Amino acid sequence: MRIQTICLVLLGACALGTAPLAAHDAQQKPPATTRPPAPPPTTANPAPAPAAAAPQTPARPAAAATRAARRASNVRGLLTVSGLFQPGTHDFTDAREFSYNREPAASTAGYAIERGAGIDAGVFVRLWRHLGAGASVSSVVRTSDANISARYPHPFFFNQARTASTSVGDLDRSELGVHLSAAWLLASTGRFGGVLYAGPTFFSITQDAVETLTVTETYPYDTVTIAPGGSPTELSERAVGFHAAADVTWFFSRRIGVGAMARYATAKKAVAIGTGKSFDLEAGGLQTGLGLRIRF
Repeated sequence: MRIQTICLVLLGACALGTAPLAAHDAQQKPPATTRPPAPPPTTANPAPAPAAAAPQTPARPAAAATRAARRASNVRGLLTVSGLFQPGTHDFTDAREFSYNREPAASTAGYAIERGAGIDAGVFVRLWRHLGAGASVSSVVRTSDANISARYPHPFFFNQARTASTSVGDLDRSELGVHLSAAWLLASTGRFGGVLYAGPTFFSITQDAVETLTVTETYPYDTVTIAPGGSPTELSERAVGFHAAADVTWFFSRRIGVGAMARYATAKKAVAIGTGKSFDLEAGGLQTGLGLRIRF
Protein backbone atom coordinates (compact mmCIF):
# COMPACT_ATOMS: atom_id res chain seq x y z
CA MET A 1 0.00 0.00 0.00
CA ARG A 2 2.78 2.35 0.87
CA ILE A 3 4.56 1.49 -2.33
CA GLN A 4 1.56 2.27 -4.48
CA THR A 5 1.10 5.59 -2.75
CA ILE A 6 4.74 6.53 -3.49
CA CYS A 7 4.38 5.62 -7.20
CA LEU A 8 1.28 7.76 -7.54
CA VAL A 9 3.05 10.72 -5.97
CA LEU A 10 5.97 10.35 -8.38
CA LEU A 11 3.69 10.13 -11.44
CA GLY A 12 1.86 13.29 -10.41
CA ALA A 13 5.08 15.17 -9.93
CA CYS A 14 6.27 14.17 -13.44
CA ALA A 15 3.01 15.35 -14.96
CA LEU A 16 3.24 18.70 -13.25
CA GLY A 17 6.92 19.12 -14.42
CA THR A 18 6.28 18.36 -18.13
CA ALA A 19 3.32 20.70 -18.54
CA PRO A 20 5.32 23.96 -18.17
CA LEU A 21 7.98 22.62 -20.57
CA ALA A 22 5.39 21.89 -23.23
CA ALA A 23 3.91 25.37 -22.86
CA HIS A 24 7.37 26.89 -23.09
CA ASP A 25 8.15 24.91 -26.27
CA ALA A 26 4.88 26.04 -27.78
CA GLN A 27 5.79 29.65 -27.16
CA GLN A 28 9.33 29.28 -28.62
CA LYS A 29 8.30 27.41 -31.83
CA PRO A 30 7.75 29.88 -34.76
CA PRO A 31 4.43 29.82 -36.48
CA ALA A 32 4.24 27.78 -39.65
CA THR A 33 4.36 29.78 -42.96
CA THR A 34 2.39 29.01 -46.07
CA ARG A 35 3.85 29.23 -49.60
CA PRO A 36 2.11 31.57 -52.09
CA PRO A 37 0.24 29.83 -54.86
CA ALA A 38 2.33 29.15 -57.98
CA PRO A 39 1.50 31.31 -61.02
CA PRO A 40 -0.50 29.64 -63.71
CA PRO A 41 1.61 28.07 -66.47
CA THR A 42 2.09 30.15 -69.65
CA THR A 43 2.90 29.10 -73.21
CA ALA A 44 4.75 32.32 -74.18
CA ASN A 45 8.47 31.88 -74.71
CA PRO A 46 10.52 34.01 -72.36
CA ALA A 47 12.33 36.92 -74.00
CA PRO A 48 16.01 36.14 -74.43
CA ALA A 49 18.39 38.17 -72.39
CA PRO A 50 20.15 40.85 -74.45
CA ALA A 51 23.64 39.81 -75.46
CA ALA A 52 26.44 41.78 -73.95
CA ALA A 53 27.90 44.29 -76.37
CA ALA A 54 31.35 43.35 -77.63
CA PRO A 55 34.09 45.72 -76.58
CA GLN A 56 34.93 48.22 -79.28
CA THR A 57 38.47 48.00 -80.69
CA PRO A 58 40.07 50.61 -82.94
CA ALA A 59 39.91 49.76 -86.65
CA ARG A 60 43.27 48.62 -87.99
CA PRO A 61 42.86 50.14 -91.48
CA ALA A 62 42.22 53.56 -89.97
CA ALA A 63 45.32 53.26 -87.77
CA ALA A 64 47.40 52.09 -90.74
CA ALA A 65 46.14 55.01 -92.83
CA THR A 66 47.09 57.41 -90.05
CA ARG A 67 50.59 55.97 -89.84
CA ALA A 68 50.94 56.10 -93.65
CA ALA A 69 49.83 59.73 -93.73
CA ARG A 70 52.35 60.55 -90.99
CA ARG A 71 55.16 58.89 -92.93
CA ALA A 72 54.03 60.55 -96.17
CA SER A 73 54.42 63.96 -94.58
CA ASN A 74 58.03 63.04 -93.78
CA VAL A 75 58.89 62.03 -97.38
CA ARG A 76 60.23 65.17 -98.98
CA GLY A 77 61.54 63.90 -102.31
CA LEU A 78 63.22 61.29 -104.46
CA LEU A 79 66.72 60.87 -105.88
CA THR A 80 67.08 58.79 -109.06
CA VAL A 81 70.09 57.29 -110.86
CA SER A 82 69.44 55.10 -113.92
CA GLY A 83 71.16 53.41 -116.77
CA LEU A 84 69.50 54.78 -119.91
CA PHE A 85 68.59 53.18 -123.22
CA GLN A 86 67.35 55.11 -126.25
CA PRO A 87 65.91 52.69 -128.83
CA GLY A 88 64.82 55.24 -131.44
CA THR A 89 66.79 56.21 -134.54
CA HIS A 90 67.04 59.44 -136.52
CA ASP A 91 67.89 60.21 -140.14
CA PHE A 92 68.94 63.40 -141.86
CA THR A 93 70.31 64.32 -145.27
CA ASP A 94 73.06 66.74 -146.21
CA ALA A 95 72.52 67.85 -149.83
CA ARG A 96 74.89 70.17 -151.65
CA GLU A 97 75.20 71.77 -155.09
CA PHE A 98 78.47 73.17 -156.41
CA SER A 99 80.39 73.81 -159.63
CA TYR A 100 82.87 71.30 -161.12
CA ASN A 101 84.60 71.78 -164.50
CA ARG A 102 82.39 74.85 -164.92
CA GLU A 103 79.29 72.72 -164.77
CA PRO A 104 76.88 72.03 -161.92
CA ALA A 105 77.69 69.09 -159.63
CA ALA A 106 75.92 67.70 -156.57
CA SER A 107 76.44 65.38 -153.62
CA THR A 108 74.07 63.84 -151.11
CA ALA A 109 75.01 62.34 -147.76
CA GLY A 110 72.35 60.40 -145.87
CA TYR A 111 73.03 59.93 -142.15
CA ALA A 112 71.44 57.16 -140.07
CA ILE A 113 71.64 57.62 -136.28
CA GLU A 114 71.72 54.33 -134.41
CA ARG A 115 70.30 53.40 -131.00
CA GLY A 116 72.15 54.65 -127.98
CA ALA A 117 72.80 54.14 -124.27
CA GLY A 118 73.83 56.38 -121.42
CA ILE A 119 73.01 57.50 -117.90
CA ASP A 120 70.36 59.65 -116.21
CA ALA A 121 70.32 61.28 -112.77
CA GLY A 122 67.63 63.44 -111.21
CA VAL A 123 66.05 64.78 -108.05
CA PHE A 124 62.40 65.53 -107.29
CA VAL A 125 61.20 67.59 -104.31
CA ARG A 126 57.69 67.73 -102.82
CA LEU A 127 56.47 71.34 -102.57
CA TRP A 128 52.82 71.07 -101.54
CA ARG A 129 50.95 67.82 -101.00
CA HIS A 130 51.65 65.75 -104.14
CA LEU A 131 52.87 68.70 -106.23
CA GLY A 132 56.60 69.10 -106.66
CA ALA A 133 59.44 70.10 -108.95
CA GLY A 134 62.42 68.26 -110.35
CA ALA A 135 65.49 68.39 -112.52
CA SER A 136 67.37 65.60 -114.26
CA VAL A 137 70.34 65.30 -116.58
CA SER A 138 70.75 62.62 -119.23
CA SER A 139 73.71 61.75 -121.41
CA VAL A 140 73.35 59.41 -124.40
CA VAL A 141 76.14 58.29 -126.73
CA ARG A 142 75.26 57.01 -130.20
CA THR A 143 76.93 56.27 -133.52
CA SER A 144 75.91 57.09 -137.07
CA ASP A 145 76.72 56.03 -140.62
CA ALA A 146 76.81 58.19 -143.73
CA ASN A 147 76.03 56.95 -147.24
CA ILE A 148 77.35 59.44 -149.78
CA SER A 149 76.58 59.67 -153.48
CA ALA A 150 77.88 62.34 -155.86
CA ARG A 151 77.47 63.44 -159.47
CA TYR A 152 80.36 65.09 -161.39
CA PRO A 153 80.33 66.42 -165.01
CA HIS A 154 82.68 64.93 -167.62
CA PRO A 155 85.68 67.12 -168.45
CA PHE A 156 85.32 66.47 -172.22
CA PHE A 157 81.59 66.12 -172.82
CA PHE A 158 78.69 68.30 -171.82
CA ASN A 159 75.70 66.87 -170.00
CA GLN A 160 77.48 63.60 -169.32
CA ALA A 161 77.67 63.24 -165.56
CA ARG A 162 79.69 60.58 -163.79
CA THR A 163 78.41 59.15 -160.51
CA ALA A 164 80.17 57.66 -157.54
CA SER A 165 79.31 56.60 -154.02
CA THR A 166 80.96 55.74 -150.72
CA SER A 167 80.05 55.16 -147.11
CA VAL A 168 81.49 56.22 -143.78
CA GLY A 169 80.80 54.44 -140.49
CA ASP A 170 81.33 54.97 -136.76
CA LEU A 171 80.62 58.67 -136.75
CA ASP A 172 80.25 59.78 -133.13
CA ARG A 173 77.06 61.32 -131.80
CA SER A 174 76.34 62.53 -128.25
CA GLU A 175 73.27 64.14 -126.69
CA LEU A 176 73.27 65.89 -123.32
CA GLY A 177 69.79 66.75 -122.04
CA VAL A 178 68.75 68.92 -119.09
CA HIS A 179 65.13 68.27 -118.12
CA LEU A 180 63.32 70.74 -115.85
CA SER A 181 60.03 69.36 -114.59
CA ALA A 182 56.80 70.03 -112.81
CA ALA A 183 56.19 66.79 -110.90
CA TRP A 184 53.32 64.90 -109.30
CA LEU A 185 54.71 62.66 -106.55
CA LEU A 186 52.52 59.67 -105.86
CA ALA A 187 52.28 58.23 -102.34
CA SER A 188 55.59 56.49 -101.62
CA THR A 189 55.25 55.36 -98.01
CA GLY A 190 54.86 51.64 -98.64
CA ARG A 191 56.67 49.30 -100.98
CA PHE A 192 55.74 51.23 -104.12
CA GLY A 193 56.06 54.84 -105.19
CA GLY A 194 56.03 56.88 -108.36
CA VAL A 195 56.52 60.24 -110.03
CA LEU A 196 54.83 61.76 -113.07
CA TYR A 197 56.65 64.74 -114.54
CA ALA A 198 56.91 66.94 -117.63
CA GLY A 199 58.49 70.18 -118.77
CA PRO A 200 61.08 71.75 -121.08
CA THR A 201 64.27 70.01 -122.19
CA PHE A 202 67.49 71.68 -123.25
CA PHE A 203 69.66 69.53 -125.52
CA SER A 204 73.30 69.93 -126.43
CA ILE A 205 74.10 67.88 -129.56
CA THR A 206 77.48 66.91 -130.97
CA GLN A 207 77.53 65.15 -134.35
CA ASP A 208 80.41 64.07 -136.59
CA ALA A 209 79.79 64.82 -140.27
CA VAL A 210 81.62 64.57 -143.61
CA GLU A 211 82.15 68.02 -145.09
CA THR A 212 84.81 67.55 -147.77
CA LEU A 213 85.16 64.87 -150.44
CA THR A 214 88.28 63.79 -152.28
CA VAL A 215 87.74 63.10 -156.01
CA THR A 216 89.93 60.66 -157.93
CA GLU A 217 89.73 60.39 -161.76
CA THR A 218 92.05 59.15 -164.51
CA TYR A 219 92.10 59.34 -168.30
CA PRO A 220 89.80 58.99 -170.20
CA TYR A 221 87.82 60.33 -167.22
CA ASP A 222 84.78 58.23 -167.85
CA THR A 223 84.64 57.21 -164.20
CA VAL A 224 85.30 58.93 -160.94
CA THR A 225 85.76 57.82 -157.34
CA ILE A 226 85.17 59.78 -154.17
CA ALA A 227 86.37 59.41 -150.58
CA PRO A 228 85.96 61.50 -147.45
CA GLY A 229 88.66 64.11 -147.23
CA GLY A 230 90.39 64.75 -143.92
CA SER A 231 88.90 64.28 -140.45
CA PRO A 232 85.12 64.45 -139.86
CA THR A 233 83.69 67.86 -139.13
CA GLU A 234 82.06 68.18 -135.71
CA LEU A 235 78.69 69.86 -135.51
CA SER A 236 77.88 71.35 -132.10
CA GLU A 237 74.33 72.61 -131.69
CA ARG A 238 71.79 73.44 -128.98
CA ALA A 239 68.07 72.76 -129.21
CA VAL A 240 65.09 73.36 -126.93
CA GLY A 241 62.20 70.90 -126.73
CA PHE A 242 60.01 69.20 -124.15
CA HIS A 243 59.62 65.93 -122.25
CA ALA A 244 56.97 63.86 -120.46
CA ALA A 245 57.81 60.90 -118.23
CA ALA A 246 56.77 58.41 -115.55
CA ASP A 247 58.93 56.75 -112.90
CA VAL A 248 57.87 53.84 -110.65
CA THR A 249 59.82 52.39 -107.73
CA TRP A 250 59.74 49.26 -105.57
CA PHE A 251 61.38 49.92 -102.20
CA PHE A 252 63.09 46.97 -100.55
CA SER A 253 63.87 49.10 -97.48
CA ARG A 254 62.45 52.24 -95.93
CA ARG A 255 64.59 54.56 -98.06
CA ILE A 256 66.19 52.59 -100.90
CA GLY A 257 64.58 50.88 -103.86
CA VAL A 258 64.82 49.91 -107.52
CA GLY A 259 62.97 51.95 -110.12
CA ALA A 260 62.12 52.02 -113.80
CA MET A 261 61.39 55.07 -115.90
CA ALA A 262 60.04 55.85 -119.35
CA ARG A 263 60.46 59.30 -120.86
CA TYR A 264 59.78 60.86 -124.22
CA ALA A 265 61.98 63.89 -124.87
CA THR A 266 62.44 65.61 -128.20
CA ALA A 267 63.93 68.70 -129.80
CA LYS A 268 65.25 69.76 -133.20
CA LYS A 269 67.39 72.47 -134.70
CA ALA A 270 67.76 73.63 -138.33
CA VAL A 271 71.45 73.42 -139.33
CA ALA A 272 73.65 73.11 -142.42
CA ILE A 273 77.02 71.46 -143.08
CA GLY A 274 79.37 73.74 -144.95
CA THR A 275 77.68 75.03 -148.09
CA GLY A 276 74.95 72.39 -147.93
CA LYS A 277 71.22 72.93 -147.63
CA SER A 278 69.57 73.34 -144.25
CA PHE A 279 68.08 70.28 -142.52
CA ASP A 280 66.56 69.46 -139.12
CA LEU A 281 68.98 67.97 -136.62
CA GLU A 282 66.79 66.03 -134.16
CA ALA A 283 67.61 64.90 -130.64
CA GLY A 284 66.00 62.64 -128.08
CA GLY A 285 63.14 60.24 -128.56
CA LEU A 286 61.84 57.48 -126.31
CA GLN A 287 64.13 56.81 -123.35
CA THR A 288 63.87 53.95 -120.86
CA GLY A 289 65.91 53.42 -117.71
CA LEU A 290 66.44 51.18 -114.71
CA GLY A 291 68.35 51.99 -111.58
CA LEU A 292 68.59 53.10 -107.94
CA ARG A 293 65.98 55.18 -106.10
CA ILE A 294 66.44 56.92 -102.73
CA ARG A 295 63.64 58.77 -100.94
CA PHE A 296 64.37 61.39 -98.33
